[in-house]
Amino acid sequence: MAIVLVLPAALAVSLAVPRITESLDRVGQLNHNENTIRLVVSATTLAHALENERDVAALTPGEVGAAVREHRAATDQAWDAFRDSARKAGGGDRLQQRLDEVESELRGLAGVRARAFTDALGTVASQTAYSGLILPLLSLVTEANPGDDAHATQGWALYALAVGKLALSSERALLNAALADGRTEPDVATALLASQGIQEMALREFRANAVTQDAQHYERVAPGLAEAGRLAKAAAADAQRGTGGAEQKTGAKAWHRSAIQALDGLRSVESEVTQRMLDSNAALRDQAGEDAVRDTVYVAVALGLALLVTAVAAHSVVSRLRRLRRAALQAAEHRLPALVEAVSRQAPGQVDLKATPVDLGTRDEVGDVSRAFDAVLHEAVRQAADQATLRQSVKAVLTSLGRRNQGLVYRQLEVITELENTEQNPARLAGLFQIDHLATRMRRHGENLLLLADESPARVHAVPAPLLDVVRAGAAEVEHYTRVRMGQLPDLWVSGPAVHDVSHLLAELLENATRYSDPAEPVQVKAELGAEGGVVLWISDRGAGMSASTVAELNARLGDPPLIDVATTGQMGLYVVSRLAARLGIGVELSCPGEGCTVAVELPAVLLVAPEPYGRPAGC
Repeated sequence: MAIVLVLPAALAVSLAVPRITESLDRVGQLNHNENTIRLVVSATTLAHALENERDVAALTPGEVGAAVREHRAATDQAWDAFRDSARKAGGGDRLQQRLDEVESELRGLAGVRARAFTDALGTVASQTAYSGLILPLLSLVTEANPGDDAHATQGWALYALAVGKLALSSERALLNAALADGRTEPDVATALLASQGIQEMALREFRANAVTQDAQHYERVAPGLAEAGRLAKAAAADAQRGTGGAEQKTGAKAWHRSAIQALDGLRSVESEVTQRMLDSNAALRDQAGEDAVRDTVYVAVALGLALLVTAVAAHSVVSRLRRLRRAALQAAEHRLPALVEAVSRQAPGQVDLKATPVDLGTRDEVGDVSRAFDAVLHEAVRQAADQATLRQSVKAVLTSLGRRNQGLVYRQLEVITELENTEQNPARLAGLFQIDHLATRMRRHGENLLLLADESPARVHAVPAPLLDVVRAGAAEVEHYTRVRMGQLPDLWVSGPAVHDVSHLLAELLENATRYSDPAEPVQVKAELGAEGGVVLWISDRGAGMSASTVAELNARLGDPPLIDVATTGQMGLYVVSRLAARLGIGVELSCPGEGCTVAVELPAVLLVAPEPYGRPAGC
């Protein structure tokens, strides 16, 4: 279900992420635009301060009075604010190039201040020098764009307004200087005409590109501009005629007041334009942020609902699957083994073979699986019962064959023993010994059939026997008994009930060691005292050895006797050893470190007794 959910979730995310990314990018761009607009605000503020400084300085050529120092301080303060805005603005190569040009020009401000309106730098030259400082600042205005194509021309409108305002300020500076000198030089008159022409053209451009609100604001200050223009022409004419007297001073004062009002009016329009650009940019930025948040919320809610629905559906399915899983494990780990054990011990008809149904009570696919599992479980129980019945039948057959074979072998051994006792011919006696050895091996194989049927052989030893005799008895039941070499064994005895089983176990291990090793090499049997009073017997051969995986598999079977199956007949000795070891509590472990193998047989102390109560028979 999670995989099925991945595709629509990935599709939704792939469609939403570009929109969200685009909105976030737009927010970042608009934040940059805001910094640029604030840079423009500080640039126009610095330009306005420079204009005022120049115009005041023109009133007192060659003198630095209190008014000039005050305006210069205002300019320096505006310059510091502009630098702060420039550091925050950042921007591309073009903006940085313009900022570098502004900084390069402003570094010459001190020199301009020292020479402006003096003999070193005349009126027109001083006016031009200040304009050279201001124009790079006004070029930054064109970088302002509120981010909306519908208002993309606001930057150009603001630039036109700033240029018109600069032209009016230049006109004021020229007239201030002319009135202070009491005459109008020809170059000053020409510069005045040029400034008036630039002013008219720039303000006309502003009206053409300004938005309605800014155009309306301009119309409110336009009469003041017209009045200032009229008074400027009158003041210029008086200065050119050199009339002097009270009439010229009155005209100059009227012109000066009118110019200040006109410039303040244009400054107010300029401030309103920049504020409108900031407001427009902020609105667009807020809208882009809201779009990003809205899209993110939509995607998150959609994915959350999808996950919730999936989780509910998955919980419903998984809870039923867990019930089915618990029922399957219960059947596999407890119910079926219990049925097999019950059938193995009782007749199949006496065992309840009905399995508890696992039907979940639903009609969907999971319910179908539960009902199918019920059918499988029922069939498995029936098969287990059949297998248990078959295993009981096999055991019964093996028990019958083993008992019959055991009886015949015992009779055969009795007859051979009688013949050996009466035979005097050495050659025939040797043949009888060989037949006796074969019969002994046949007896061991018959007892193996009984062990396969989980029955006990009929042989019972009433009293303990020395460990050496038990090992010798086991070796005597091996075909190649002559290859068995015994080392020093502890002087301990094996308890009576365990004598034949221990001897049988050792015979199977010795048979395996002699069969799968070099016929020319002996099989060594050694012993040492083990932990807690036990004895460890070591049976070593010089065979080809086995791989580590095979050794591990055989040790697992030695530790846990397997059920009787077809594979059992191929490893009869291994099965018999594991059964005898489990019955007696004997530890058997196989190891093949290199050439050949070694079997460690650990006899626990419970199977051993001290020799004192019985003594060692003569000749042992």
